[in-house]
Amino acid sequence: SQLDDNSRCVVTVRGDGDNEELQEMYVFFFNDTATTEIYTLSLHDALPISSQLRFDIFTAGLDEGRVPVALDVEENTMIHLNAGTYSVVSKWGNVNATVRADLRVEPAQVTEATLFHRAAQITFKLASNTGGEAIADVDWTVTNQAGDTLFTALGAFPVVVLAEGDYVVIAQSVERVFNRDFQVPPGAPREIEVLTTVY
Repeated sequence: SQLDDNSRCVVTVRGDGDNEELQEMYVFFFNDTATTEIYTLSLHDALPISSQLRFDIFTAGLDEGRVPVALDVEENTMIHLNAGTYSVVSKWGNVNATVRADLRVEPAQVTEATLFHRAAQITFKLASNTGGEAIADVDWTVTNQAGDTLFTALGAFPVVVLAEGDYVVIAQSVERVFNRDFQVPPGAPREIEVLTTVY
């Protein structure tokens, strides 16, 4: 049977938790009578984190054999795809929040898949006491438990998207250095406050 204009393949990308971040990727089917059946891939995110959400689309297969079809695709971008299997990579931010899935596009069939970003948006703040005013001009470094540097920034309220896991944040203000271990659970944005009075 033929699909109407509202038929779609939906890929949702969201963080677990009570306050979920949700993005959707739509594949619309239509007939192009001038050529052959064509499938249009529309990458769309439903919430304001779209500025940090990107998709890469590859042909299916092993990593070394995959061919890029479209890279760094933003929301609301229309991409023409032939029927077949594609590998979709969703990147939230530019650090380590990445998920992958294979998507099969077939004639006259609706396919549904769901991807979960187990990550969260984190804001850092250095203050002299809990809930106090943020200290300006702070050099920030975030590392994983192995000590690898993942993120650096300068300012009072740096923001980064991190995958679920354990991290260390280091804040340097003038000649003083402060650090804190913290965990990133997937889901709602959260603030990590580093206190100067603890040290």
